[in-house]
Amino acid sequence: MFQLLPKTSSLFLLMLLIGFVDALPAAETQIDYQKQIAPLFRKYCESCHSVDDPEGKFVIDSYDALLKGGKQGPAVLPGDSKSSRLIRMVTGETKPIMPPEDSGD
Repeated sequence: MFQLLPKTSSLFLLMLLIGFVDALPAAETQIDYQKQIAPLFRKYCESCHSVDDPEGKFVIDSYDALLKGGKQGPAVLPGDSKSSRLIRMVTGETKPIMPPEDSGD
């Protein structure tokens, strides 16, 4: 339980950043998906959502793929983090709750 809290908190903050990136003026946006976001996804999500055989047809290998989403539609809605499915799953507002407890170990 205690290990899940820091992981969930990190992913929640990450999702908030993703949700706000497109809402910021271009000059202020300094988030690099490949350097700052992708490493967290590789650690906690890639085992189930890689290009080879993604669960729910949801791939997390690029920002474009993240925006495209999977079977359930877009995972992230830039500028509308409260409505973004991925954020709702990470915060436990929507099931299944992500990431699973055994991810990132």
